[in-house]
Amino acid sequence: MQQVRKAQSEFLYTGFAWPHHDAASGYHHVVPPGFRFINGARLFFGRSNPGTWQRKLNFVLTDLYTLAIGIQYNYIIYIYPEQTAIISPWVLRHLGKKLTFVCHLKADYWTNQKDYSWRNPVVKTLAFLRGNTITQPHNIIVLNENEISSFEKISHAQVVAIPHGAFAAMPRNLEPQMWPLKEVLIIGENYRDFALMTEIINALSVKMPGIRVGIVGIRKQWLRGLATGNYEILPRLGEREYRQRIFEALCVILPLKYATANNTIFEALGEGTPVYCNASCVGVRYYLPDEEYLFEDTEDLIFKLRELISLSPEQRRTLSDQLRSHLNEHFGWEKVRTQVASLSLIGSTDSFSEA
Repeated sequence: MQQVRKAQSEFLYTGFAWPHHDAASGYHHVVPPGFRFINGARLFFGRSNPGTWQRKLNFVLTDLYTLAIGIQYNYIIYIYPEQTAIISPWVLRHLGKKLTFVCHLKADYWTNQKDYSWRNPVVKTLAFLRGNTITQPHNIIVLNENEISSFEKISHAQVVAIPHGAFAAMPRNLEPQMWPLKEVLIIGENYRDFALMTEIINALSVKMPGIRVGIVGIRKQWLRGLATGNYEILPRLGEREYRQRIFEALCVILPLKYATANNTIFEALGEGTPVYCNASCVGVRYYLPDEEYLFEDTEDLIFKLRELISLSPEQRRTLSDQLRSHLNEHFGWEKVRTQVASLSLIGSTDSFSEA
C-alpha cells in the first residue's frame, strides 16, 4: 500500500478519450485507479467536435493545465500527445521531469507538419512547438512493433511497442437456439485486403454454402467484386448489439494488409470468439493465441472453419474460455498499465506494480 501511495504521488497522466473509441479500447484505461489524470474531456470545450476551433482550444487548455499541475510530479505520461503535447513537454523536461509519450499516429505525423509560416506569430509558434515535441520525451510508446524504427529516426527517446489493452467479457453460454453457429463476420475497412476479402466470400459461397457472411463497417464501394449473395451488409450497430453479434458468430475473419487491427482482434477474443487473419500480414501473429489462427490462403481458411464448425457446444465453450484467458493474460489493461508505468519509472516494462 505504501508503494501505491508513493507511485500515486509521483505519476501524472494527461490526455483525453476519443469519442470514436469504444468503452474498452480507449487508451485512457492505462490510468491506474486512484492516480491523477488530467482528462481534457472535462475541461472547457472538451466535448466539442474534432477539428473545430473549440476542440483545438481544448487541446491547448489541456496542455497548459498539464504544465501547471505537472510541476508537482516526477513522471508525466501523455496519452494522445499528437493533440495535447504542445508547450508543457518543453518546460517540464527542462525542470527534470521524466516524460513518456503514448503515440497513436505513425511517425510521419510528426515529420509531415503543415506549413504555418503565413499565419500569425502565436499560431506559428504553437505549431512549431507541437510539431517538434517528439524530441522531448524520454520514452515513446507505439502501438505496434512496425513503428519502432520510424520513431527512433526522429527522436532520441527509448521506443517500445505496447498495444492497446482490453477487457474480456464475462463467460456466458450460447443459447441452444443459436446452435449451430452459421455466421462469420468480416469487420472494418482500414488497412484491409479487399481482393482477399472478395476471394474468401466467393469461396465460402461455393464450398460452405450454409455459412452466411456478415459485413460490418465496410462501404459498398469495396464490395463490387462479390459475385454471390451469401453475405449481408450490416447496418451501423450499437456497442451492445455489435458485441452480441461477435459473441454469436462462428468466428471473425480479418483479411489484413497491415497489422493495425488489434482492437478488432481483442473485441473478438474478449467475447471468446475465434479470429482468423492472413499469415501474409507481418506482425499480426503477436496478437493471436497461436499460429492456428493464421491462414495461408482461402483453402487453408476453409479447412480451419470446417474444423471449427464441427465443435460441440462444450468444446466451443472450452475454446471461448481459453481465448478470453489469453486476452486477459497478455493484453489485459492491468498488464498494460504495469508495462507503461514501469517503462516510465526505470525504462523497463516489468517492474512497476499497482499493489
